Amino acid sequence: MNIFERIFLSKGTRAMIQKGYSVPRFSLGPNGLFIGPPDNQTSYIENGYQLNDIVYSAIQLILDKITVAPWGLYKVEDEEELKRYLAIMSTKNISPKDYRIARDSRRKALVPVENYGLQEGRLKELLTYPNEAETWTAFVVSGMLYKLLTGNKYVWGDPLKSGANMGLPSFLYNLPADYVTLKVDNTFPAKVTSYEITGIGQTFDKAAILHEKYANPRWDANGGHLYGMSPLKAALQGVIGRNNSAAKATAAQYQNRGLDQVLYLDDPAERTSQDGVAMMENLKLKLKNEYTGVDNYGKIATSPYKVGALSLGLSAKDMQIIEAEKWDLVRIYNIFGVPPALGSTEVMTMDNIKVAERSLTTRCALPEMTTFRDMLNWKLKTDWGFKGKNIYVDFDMTVYSELASDLNEVANWISRVSQNFTPNEIREAFGFEGLEVPEFNEPWITPQMGQPFGEWQMNPVDNALNNDGNNG
Repeated sequence: MNIFERIFLSKGTRAMIQKGYSVPRFSLGPNGLFIGPPDNQTSYIENGYQLNDIVYSAIQLILDKITVAPWGLYKVEDEEELKRYLAIMSTKNISPKDYRIARDSRRKALVPVENYGLQEGRLKELLTYPNEAETWTAFVVSGMLYKLLTGNKYVWGDPLKSGANMGLPSFLYNLPADYVTLKVDNTFPAKVTSYEITGIGQTFDKAAILHEKYANPRWDANGGHLYGMSPLKAALQGVIGRNNSAAKATAAQYQNRGLDQVLYLDDPAERTSQDGVAMMENLKLKLKNEYTGVDNYGKIATSPYKVGALSLGLSAKDMQIIEAEKWDLVRIYNIFGVPPALGSTEVMTMDNIKVAERSLTTRCALPEMTTFRDMLNWKLKTDWGFKGKNIYVDFDMTVYSELASDLNEVANWISRVSQNFTPNEIREAFGFEGLEVPEFNEPWITPQMGQPFGEWQMNPVDNALNNDGNNG
């Protein structure tokens, strides 16, 4: 084992290498170099998602949002409107006005595919059941889970080598991201040539893998930066490790109070005598049998002997463990961009909940789904059989009602300024399409009077009164 392996590899990975697995951290192979992960990515799963309830809840909030949106197959009708739609959706703070513009641009740019050819039909099937074990929603969620934890997502879609669907994947699977090893070429900068699952030796061509990742600024001449950086990397040793310890300490306090004091015989004459030792043994058994455990919490212990007690440390209250755990929640939620209010135990108003839910959608769910959509479309147009074809996969963002304006607020606002807008503008403010009627594209006196400006005129009585006033 070389110095690089001793420095960078986790204990578990070093053990795997010593047991004879074929892929060490740096291993020269035919036409390239195997580069193992720069850190122990399995620990992000075991010590983060599986062990820490705050990490679990933050990620589940994001995944629950992701499951809402349905995916579909479209054709691009308007490239300019598509660019406008993509530009708006790439931001993390979409206003209700931007949402309406994006929704309208998407409607103009993308048309659902209705007449499926053989290849389009096969792709449609993959967007419903990507493999024999998952639905499309479950597949998207499992991939997002790997990326949120390890910083990497590897989608395996082995293209068919022949037949009418040649080039299309016959299935789509998410590989275990914490066990995938990259193989890079001998050029500069290093480029990925293939992938391998550590321990079983199964290799995958570059064309068969869609590798989605977070940015990794830790550049490595050998290509270690080609792995994405986990969001938990900065927090695993600090806030998550401390929070796990705090949880254990609090649990010990609840279960049996832990060992926070030492009792001693406070009678100098009996401390070293045989009777004194027997007294303490009897007292220890009495305390163990009658005063430990959850059911005995809060009981007052009595003793027939003169005893004293020494505190070994601070209590959970003195250490402010509960208060520290609240701040841990804020810091861990901030790592993923999740509003801490959604994990707070404090009572929130409905307005605060709406704001938090909106932020969860715009800052967490939509960016992840947008990245996967863009990567999937790029892969389809390069390695997966749809090069040069007018096919576009997208999710339906209109299902996120929290992005739209509050209808009550819109109605109250329009009731005060309705004469300044056309009926079609009012319809669009409520989320409806405009009507192709010329009169609906010009302001009306008021919608209640039911007359456009271009057709409005005074009645004979008003005209006579006005004429009399002018003549007088």
